[in-house]
Amino acid sequence: LVTVSKEDSTGTASITVDDAGENTIIIVPGANESMTLQELEAVRSVIEQAALLVCQCEVNMAVTQQALLIAKQAGVRTLMNAAPATAELPDEVIQNSHFFCVNETEAQTLLGMKVTGPGDAADACKRLVEEKGCHTAVITLGGQGCVYHTRDGHGGHVPTVPVTATDTTGAGDCFVGAMAYYLAEVRELALPEILRRCCLVAAVAVQHPGTQTSFPYKQQLPAELFS
Repeated sequence: LVTVSKEDSTGTASITVDDAGENTIIIVPGANESMTLQELEAVRSVIEQAALLVCQCEVNMAVTQQALLIAKQAGVRTLMNAAPATAELPDEVIQNSHFFCVNETEAQTLLGMKVTGPGDAADACKRLVEEKGCHTAVITLGGQGCVYHTRDGHGGHVPTVPVTATDTTGAGDCFVGAMAYYLAEVRELALPEILRRCCLVAAVAVQHPGTQTSFPYKQQLPAELFS
């Protein structure tokens, strides 16, 4: 779904990267905030027939909330990446998310608790599942990999490989994109293995400058990620 607004500017993001490859982003949502429920309703059938619905926090939240509900009612699995960070995420967004993925900063903002490593992240994941209502919570931790927890009590820490980061901008997007691929296309994989592979894909991306330009193509990745 792509529409053109005559009143609003295109959404933009201003990104700075320090010497350690860490980034700071200022987002001006622009026309992204103008998406309407009527526009969403026009593509209801597309959502209802999807293998997976992926959402984030860069469009009108009422639209995101309704899209997740449509998918849930149709039995379509959902992956919600609650980025950029917000402390005002409606509970229904989390409850209607099968997979709910945030980084440590986003988890801290959302839950009001310190998240700096696997231990904190495990506690935060449990809160997202047990208190907020998602089915599966995933918190990414950069060079420390990620942590997950599911409604049936499974969980753990998935480490990643050590790399020297050039630019971490878009690492979370790359992780979520890889996760969406595996959830939609390789459904037989166990979640820990999916997350291990997502960490490896993101580790490739952070070694290159840029956001979308750093995302690897399939042929640039190890064959074992697709076996």
